[in-house]
Amino acid sequence: MNPYLRLCSTLFFACTPLWASSPLAGHFHLSGGQQIVGGPTYVVFEVVNNGAQALRIQTANALSPCAGYLFQIDGEKRADGTCDGLPGYSCVSGTIELAPGAKSTQKVLLNYYYKLPRAGLYHIHARRSVSWWPADQGLFGELREQQVFEDDIELNLKPTSPVELRAVFSPYVTALASTNTQEHKEALEAIVYLAPPFMEETLLKMIDSDEWGEALIGLQHLNTVGAKEALSKIAENGVQIKPDADDLEKAERSVEPGLAIKYLGEMGDPAYFPLLLEVTKRASFESQTRFYGTLAVGKLGGQDAIPFLVSEINASTEGQRMQGAIAMSLTASRDAMPPLLNLLKSPEEDVRQVAENGLETLTHRRVMNGNVSTVDPALLYRTWQSWWKWNSGTARIYAHDECGEKLPID
Repeated sequence: MNPYLRLCSTLFFACTPLWASSPLAGHFHLSGGQQIVGGPTYVVFEVVNNGAQALRIQTANALSPCAGYLFQIDGEKRADGTCDGLPGYSCVSGTIELAPGAKSTQKVLLNYYYKLPRAGLYHIHARRSVSWWPADQGLFGELREQQVFEDDIELNLKPTSPVELRAVFSPYVTALASTNTQEHKEALEAIVYLAPPFMEETLLKMIDSDEWGEALIGLQHLNTVGAKEALSKIAENGVQIKPDADDLEKAERSVEPGLAIKYLGEMGDPAYFPLLLEVTKRASFESQTRFYGTLAVGKLGGQDAIPFLVSEINASTEGQRMQGAIAMSLTASRDAMPPLLNLLKSPEEDVRQVAENGLETLTHRRVMNGNVSTVDPALLYRTWQSWWKWNSGTARIYAHDECGEKLPID
């Protein structure tokens, strides 16, 4: 395959059309129903094949990066853990075939991408990149088109009362028991990602079901005292298996409390730092618990986490050193800078890259764009070291979730 086509088959947002005109037409619109603060808000994307031949398009879960969605609401805080709506992790995609005249519709939970915390008017810029090709090329398609569809939408959220919010969620609670896969999925996503306080009992019960992973996400978003206590017990003890339970899913849960640790760390309560530090220290080096625990310790511990993280970046395995360096960048602590600077002298390129990324996260400054392999390690270290020498007393240190432009080092 020539490089141009390979690039177009892997990127979402920047390919020149291969066809003079596209047979696809796509647009966004708000889903019907009551739009209230705290309730599920959906955007619907429709794409129609107006051509004379069948087409195959790439599809994925609407909340996955592979789906190609990008939503922007100026002035509002994102809920998806990114600064730009472009998460950098892999995902799973599939394809569907559109016959001439056929339409594909996907309903997207906007609350996953944005918090939408207030009543009033929201101006949404919605964008989706769709990869498509003639169906006769098979499932993978050698000649792919990458097409972007964009719309501006206005959302007017109405204020609500606790009674009204309960009424809105009532059908979703009922749908949790639905045998219809799509209905059940939509209900689960709405409950887990919005997690109003009155859903606490439902989410706690869900821990003992096959959807325990979704329950933990819901408890994180719930962020109540009860939710934190439930996650802390799992973090410390795992999930207890009932005497008559012998399925593999529950057996696996009893071994690895890593996800509970991850979500507890993201809830931002430093009172749980001592517990997570102790659990992390006890965990084996290559375990999920050790990995998520190290990151949680960095997020919750701040300066108090530095001694443990220094021991991690001085460990004998590259994996531990990298985990420790990543966690250093999450501390929002000025004391994290010297250890990260020293890691720039590492002979391991991956470790240097993680250290450089951490320095950028803490300072919102950068020496370069791209990979550290393009810069001489000695020069990279000297440049950062010199800048920190002159700016260590005045430079602002940023939290890991603070967005903003990364400026070149002066």
